[in-house]
Amino acid sequence: MATAEGLRTAIGERRAELHRAITEAVATWDTRPAGGDGEAAWSPREAAAHIILADWFFTNAVGRACGADKLPEPVVDAHTAGMAAAALSDIAAADDRVLQRVTNADLATVYTGRQMGTRTVHQMLERMATHLTEHIAQIRAVAPSTT
Repeated sequence: MATAEGLRTAIGERRAELHRAITEAVATWDTRPAGGDGEAAWSPREAAAHIILADWFFTNAVGRACGADKLPEPVVDAHTAGMAAAALSDIAAADDRVLQRVTNADLATVYTGRQMGTRTVHQMLERMATHLTEHIAQIRAVAPSTT
């Protein structure tokens, strides 16, 4: 089983990759991919706004599972790639204050949320990382990486 520290590291690495993907998407920020429905039809801006808010969503659920008060929901302004990158940095910093408190013992704690059903803290942190990966790929599909 992964450790709390290992999961935090994975999330941090994915956030850094998301930040790069956002800054590389300036030229295609509002370009929607050809074809696709629902989330598959999102522009880099829409995908970035979603995944940045999802960082708060997962962190809030993890915090609640571990006994913390509900976090205030942030406003994500993704009008430009620069604004989205700044929002990601700000929200990630606030979320990290919660995630840093998660211990290995907390990973087995179960939480039931309306939108995600019943999951352990471990499952929520893993999903947070994979969700980031999915939307990074989505942004890069429209705005390929320059690295």
